[in-house]
Amino acid sequence: MKDKSYYKIDEASEILNCTCDDVIYLGSQGSLPIYILTAQFKAFAVKIPLDSIDEEDEYVVPADDEHLVNADYLKLTPSCIKTYESGGKSVKVELSSESYDEDTMLYFNLHNSHNKVPMLRECVMVVLKNDLNRFWWLALQADKDACDNSITEKGQNITSSSDVEKKLTKYDKRLESFDKWIKENDINIESYGAKREIHNALKQIDKTLWQVSYQTFDGDFWQRCRKERGIKLESGRPSKIKN
Repeated sequence: MKDKSYYKIDEASEILNCTCDDVIYLGSQGSLPIYILTAQFKAFAVKIPLDSIDEEDEYVVPADDEHLVNADYLKLTPSCIKTYESGGKSVKVELSSESYDEDTMLYFNLHNSHNKVPMLRECVMVVLKNDLNRFWWLALQADKDACDNSITEKGQNITSSSDVEKKLTKYDKRLESFDKWIKENDINIESYGAKREIHNALKQIDKTLWQVSYQTFDGDFWQRCRKERGIKLESGRPSKIKN
């Protein structure tokens, strides 16, 4: 297969020796980021200071020339992919926020030719080459012998989807550590404080597991954890920033 900067879902499944459904599953779990190509759309972005972000709010990204950005592709949220995976017929595109710098996040919006957020069925989903390379490396590091036996045989999965999710990320270990911290200290997480305070407290109990940047903590762990657990932090900060 030709070396490219990104691959469509069917091409990615061929590279990984798995099915397209497996690739979608990995995307829904956050193990393998999935993007959409944006050439046929207009993309917009707004910068939000980290200390002003209230995670319970949906930030409005103005669809005007001032906020217009050039982007070849933008990343879908795992929850959007999960809805699509479950058979949703009318799934609107939901885009992941990205770190702009140490103090700022970028939130995105996308419009089609009718100036509306496109449905996922209008889009072409792709996996970036760098993410595929990272996937391979992590799989081999997680269980080299098992992966060697499976990925070298044409037509077989690397491992089962559930095994890949457990091996390719530290999410499960961090979730176990998080739950243990809450239980042992009898913590009411919703009234504990801001995300940064939670991150700092976790770093004190296991520096090896939690010694990551705040952006990594938020993107790789917290966003998924709070959605799965239905966590709503109490906050006295302004509820929304629209521009």
